[in-house]
Amino acid sequence: MKSNPRILVVDDKEANCYYLRALLEGAGFDVDAAAHGAEALEAARRHPPDLIVSDILMPVMDGFTFCRHCKTDPALRSIPFAFYTGTYTDERDRDFAFSLGAEAYILKPQEPDPLLQQFRELMHPGRNPSPPAPPAPSAPPPDDFLRQYSEALVRKLEDKMEQLEQELADRRKAETGQQAVEFRFRELFNHMTSGVAVYEALPSGEDFLIRDINRAGLDMAGLPRDAVVNRRVTDVFPGIRNMGFLDVLRRVWQTGNAERCAPARYEDPRLSHWYQNVAYKLPSGEVVAVYDNVTDQIHAQEASRASEARFQSFVENANDIVYSLSLDGRFIYVSPNWTEFLGHATGEVIGQPMADFIHPDDLPACLAALESARNGTKQAGVEYRVRHQNGSWRWHSSNGVFFPGGGGTPPSFLGISRDITMQKDAEAAREKLQAQMIHMQKLESVGRLAGGVAHDFNNMLQAILGHVELAMDQTPPEQPIYEDLQEIHRAAARSTDLTRQLLAFARKQTVTPRVIHLNETIESLVKMLRRLIGEHTVIDWIPCADPVSIRIDPSQISQILTNLCINARDAMPGGGTITVQTRTHLCNEDDCRNRPGFQPGRYVRLTVQDEGSGMDPEILINIFEPFFTTKDIGKGTGLGLATVYGIVKQNHGFIDVDSEPGGGTTFHVFLPLHEPRDADRPPDESTRPIPHGKETILLVEDELPILAIGTTMLRRMGYHVLSAGLPGEAIRLAEQHPGPIDLLITDVVMPEMDGRHLAKNILRIHPRIKRLFMSGYTADVIAHHGVVSDGIHFLEKPFTLATLSAKVREILDA
Repeated sequence: MKSNPRILVVDDKEANCYYLRALLEGAGFDVDAAAHGAEALEAARRHPPDLIVSDILMPVMDGFTFCRHCKTDPALRSIPFAFYTGTYTDERDRDFAFSLGAEAYILKPQEPDPLLQQFRELMHPGRNPSPPAPPAPSAPPPDDFLRQYSEALVRKLEDKMEQLEQELADRRKAETGQQAVEFRFRELFNHMTSGVAVYEALPSGEDFLIRDINRAGLDMAGLPRDAVVNRRVTDVFPGIRNMGFLDVLRRVWQTGNAERCAPARYEDPRLSHWYQNVAYKLPSGEVVAVYDNVTDQIHAQEASRASEARFQSFVENANDIVYSLSLDGRFIYVSPNWTEFLGHATGEVIGQPMADFIHPDDLPACLAALESARNGTKQAGVEYRVRHQNGSWRWHSSNGVFFPGGGGTPPSFLGISRDITMQKDAEAAREKLQAQMIHMQKLESVGRLAGGVAHDFNNMLQAILGHVELAMDQTPPEQPIYEDLQEIHRAAARSTDLTRQLLAFARKQTVTPRVIHLNETIESLVKMLRRLIGEHTVIDWIPCADPVSIRIDPSQISQILTNLCINARDAMPGGGTITVQTRTHLCNEDDCRNRPGFQPGRYVRLTVQDEGSGMDPEILINIFEPFFTTKDIGKGTGLGLATVYGIVKQNHGFIDVDSEPGGGTTFHVFLPLHEPRDADRPPDESTRPIPHGKETILLVEDELPILAIGTTMLRRMGYHVLSAGLPGEAIRLAEQHPGPIDLLITDVVMPEMDGRHLAKNILRIHPRIKRLFMSGYTADVIAHHGVVSDGIHFLEKPFTLATLSAKVREILDA
């Protein structure tokens, strides 16, 4: 059920309260009543009404003070406030009431119906439009309020005193009039909320007797009337001398000129308050003082000044920039640290459009944020770039609100901005590292795929190569089919190279590393590369002054340098210079921090630099992916750089690339430096032809097509071959064979047992047997860490007849 509107009536006259209560309740309103402003303020806070109707002249707290309390209280300021007075009729009183925030100023008396209509309009604005009231000025500051308030009190007191004197003069003509005047004066005197005291000067004005004091004055003093009246002011209020008000009373008594005093602090053993005083002289020669306890206002002002000082200190010493913008987007204020963060003096910024400092790409988002703030939405975390005085751009993040203005302050946007450039740079670095890590993981995934298919692919190639070589050996070259057999052989050989490139990329290539002198190895390779890349391209070879050694399979250096130089040549179709250079390099923690995969240590840096067209970032991020190429179809497999990447990683190194469109490309390959004491020069390998033999060889292979072609190839070379498809069968053959067995050739990964365990079992039967391991599996399967142990003979599938015969003869003749 909807309740009736509630009206709070404030009047110290019971008759007035009774009349208004009867009128309003008869019109359907609920009514609360209070005898003065203090009682009404407590009632309003306890049960906020829909309308306040208040008299002005009341004891304890008058209507003006009550209105100011209501309009400065956030919980009460929205309640309509109407003054209903028959005493304060001056136009200046009306203006003062509106300056305090009152919505209406109604003079007594009023006819009931128009009065009720005005009350309804105040509670329901716009229902029945009436001529608008004068606009209410914003609430005056405390100092202005005290001044206007004192002027109103003095004016009213003077008016009343003049009226009283006139009435007294009139009443002297009639005996009965004297009592009425006295009564009215006493009522006015005792019901004023300001303290009022009447003083009579002693001879020479050295002190004053307090001849009268109203109830408000006694309440402020905290004394009964008989402890104040007819006593010296210096006895009752001993602190009046230090306050300086005794001198004010003396001057007013001597000159007759009224004085309005600034707030002053009064202190004695009982009291400690701030007072605002006005003193004037009566025709009788007595001096009247009207005063108010303004301690709360003074404390509020002090708190306000302290708050402003703290805020100013915060603004001037904060790590963030504080600013305000006008509605058209110009800077009204920027904190002094703008200069520290962005270089401009504050005078160069204030009055300038915000848009002049914001990056054009970020300006639409900033303008949208301002518009959203103007619609009441608090803005947080708006990121944009701001122009520094040196021309660079700094990232900032702002929070802001719209300030609607008030108290003479125009509307504006208030904001606080923080420099987040370092965070943005760190985010970009993290994103770059994340992209690099994803790229590396993608390469690893492709590598695992390549390694997974290598075994079966190598076995198939072995069968193809073996059979085509046997067929070619039995076919005269002049036969037409011989050319077809050559094409099959070439295709199988190219497939073998492709598999090895894939395994090199996957870091699963089977290699035999040894310590090499890098400069000597590159020296020999450069001679070959100069013939390979053509006469229009020059290779400038710049070795480091000191000899450098690394541990690597020499064929891998050839693969790295060949791929990089061919790519460099292709990037310079019109010719140019390729610079090949070696240097030693100490990689420290700082070098590794922002480069995933880099490790601290001593390295040899192999640099290959061209003068070609360079690459943009989109191409650069993909160059190590297998089968990625920018060359025309048929001119590149897309495995060259992938192979380089795999070889470098397999040898615990890393690779770095610098390139930009039109600026050429530089590859830096870092390989671990081998200490000189371990850099033993390997003996030269003999290139003499290896003859066939007649020794006995035990061949073990679980793939029957490979077993068959291997047996045939060895027998063609003149060897006596014992072949077995499983390790158990091989052991039985070894046990049953009556004579010596010279060589065991075995696959590495087989059912029953692997090749290494098979070799140990055969050695127990034939202790002098030599061993050759072969496999189509990747290096990580056949040995630890992707390499075959030193001193172990290994043959990688697929292999040719010539490779097999050379390897067998090398082992048997050793």
